[in-house]
Amino acid sequence: MRRSLLLWLFMVPLLLIVCGGWQYYRINNVSERIYLSWRLENQANHIIAGDPEGDIHFSFKGQSYTFPAQDVLKNERTFQRKYQHLIVPGISRDWLAKGAVLLGGMGLLLSALAIWLCKRSVAASRRSQDALIHAFERCRKMLPFIMLGQIIAFGLGLVACAVYEVVWFVTSFKMNAGGGKLVILAILFIGGILWMLIKSLGSLRKCFAMFRGEPSRVAGRQVSRAEAPGLWLWVESLAARLNTVVPDHIVVGITDCFYVTSSPVQLADDVVLEGNTLYFPLTYASLLSRDETGAVIGHELGHFSGQDTQYSLRFAPLYSGISNSIASMAQNMQNSFIDRLVLYPSLHIGFFFIEQLHEAVNRWSRIREHAADSMGAQASSGKALATALLRISAVSDVIDEELGALYTGQAEEKNVLGNIISRLQREGVPGAEKYLENVTAHPSDSHPPTRLRIEALQVAVDEALLREAARPVPETADRQLADLFAHLDDLAAGMSQELSGDGAAAREEFQQELQDIADRVSDDKPVVLYGAKSPLILAALCFLVAGGVMAAFLVGNQAPEWWVIGGCALFQTVLLVSSWRYWVRNNTPLLTITPQAIHCRYLQQPVLFTDLDDLAFSKVSMHTFMTLQYREGVEAPVFEVRTRAASWKAKHRQLMIRYSGKLTDKARRKTLDSEDFVGLIVNYYNAAHARAHLAEMQK
Repeated sequence: MRRSLLLWLFMVPLLLIVCGGWQYYRINNVSERIYLSWRLENQANHIIAGDPEGDIHFSFKGQSYTFPAQDVLKNERTFQRKYQHLIVPGISRDWLAKGAVLLGGMGLLLSALAIWLCKRSVAASRRSQDALIHAFERCRKMLPFIMLGQIIAFGLGLVACAVYEVVWFVTSFKMNAGGGKLVILAILFIGGILWMLIKSLGSLRKCFAMFRGEPSRVAGRQVSRAEAPGLWLWVESLAARLNTVVPDHIVVGITDCFYVTSSPVQLADDVVLEGNTLYFPLTYASLLSRDETGAVIGHELGHFSGQDTQYSLRFAPLYSGISNSIASMAQNMQNSFIDRLVLYPSLHIGFFFIEQLHEAVNRWSRIREHAADSMGAQASSGKALATALLRISAVSDVIDEELGALYTGQAEEKNVLGNIISRLQREGVPGAEKYLENVTAHPSDSHPPTRLRIEALQVAVDEALLREAARPVPETADRQLADLFAHLDDLAAGMSQELSGDGAAAREEFQQELQDIADRVSDDKPVVLYGAKSPLILAALCFLVAGGVMAAFLVGNQAPEWWVIGGCALFQTVLLVSSWRYWVRNNTPLLTITPQAIHCRYLQQPVLFTDLDDLAFSKVSMHTFMTLQYREGVEAPVFEVRTRAASWKAKHRQLMIRYSGKLTDKARRKTLDSEDFVGLIVNYYNAAHARAHLAEMQK
């Protein structure tokens, strides 16, 4: 279990308990005396009513006392009149302190209950998929109440502690302008907590509602038995061989890979398909052999046999409902001290629940996929399914690139399928060995790594298998599906045109987004950044300290030893020389940021943003590290000076630049902390790549 989870779930309520206990300790003597006064007054009245000369017996702090009831009554009424202005505040502070302790204890119990509930659900989910659904459905219903209780407990506990201190301050000090301002600030603090509670409770209401998913939008065409007689006959024969159900619908497309679903599917013409649907991609099917395609279809039909699609139908609302509600809470949260104390424990419970849910779901996902792989091997062969898995991964990048080119207007509209086949025939299928660890994407879940799936099929991962998966695309690839459809060419051309039409609107929207990103950076003036001056300040302080040592001897009329004089003089000389060198260097810009590049004083040439694949930033203590990932083929940087503040990792093609403290933009009179610096560099990086992308699209 992560330390951060334990910290927020248990340390926050413990701190609330400790704070409430400390506050109770401060008011305990006063409140006990007030309660004793009220009790003695009641007892004295009762005794006097029966015997005006009677005595009263009572104990206080372990001591026993006996006094005439008349005297006790008189003394207590005098006490209450004298300290009337302190009685209500004292009792209020007593109850507020007890409330803080009680609410902290309540939060502690709820944290323990949440962890127990999640762990128990995970243990129960190991029995079956139905047990998984039931366990986490119960957890989904109980978790919002736990989160609600935590938010209320921590929020009201903070309010109790804050009100306690306001009451103490008002009753303990004479109010003036400054005191009044403190009280107002405290009231605003309390109001902020209450407002945050109201907002959070509004967000949390979504946890109580089951998420209702919309139909999945699919780019493709439903084909009837008349339009695809060969495909339907083939699928029906495979279903009969595997003793599984025949899909109600077959949708043919070119954008996705093979999959099945029982969720509603909405096509481009707004037709919604209910029931079991098989998605058949012309792209991947044209690049696989008939045995490989049969194995993949058998795998997908195996999901119908195992009721996996029905399981996904039941699981999707559960997962989406909880994820959406927790995401809504996180979006509404401000990164403030109050929100951290009050909302973080509940959010961590939600995140912990999702993590536990992922673990349970991934376990069953692996089991389901291996079972479906076994069905795919029965439909054809284990080797055919193994080569299909590798070949699908190997050609997916090319397919994605060609579809992207279609959306950006850089591909021929009439035949995107032909473009994909021609490119792979020309360039060859990429080597399959690097895709062994791939995790295949799927609309409802993810698959185990390809190597594990192949090994589970008892197929050897050897050179022969890899060569078969990466074999050249045959010249007849564009015709090998012709026997499955009545009019394959018309079907493929029609889908290409539909995608191109959808892409035109998406292209305009994408171009506008790129232009907006590019416009965030102006070309008028570069940003010149200088290093921090904190070492100079430290050197000046050390210089003064050394001078102070000398002065201490002189003021005390003591002649300093020669080694004291020499040591101080040497120390001051070194400080002066080092400070001078640092001052000269610090007046040279560390970084100059232009719309095109980063200029660094350690490098001979600027680093072009378009020569970078990625940026990464980290912070350790006072040091900020910027890592620039160079693209393949770009020349390595040449250093102007060798320094530990800049280094080149040739193996990873990474340039690391380090600086300490904050940076100063003298022209704009601004100081940039690490977050400001990261935002600045990321904006310039994105803008440069956006301009490059726009230029490519306009060619």
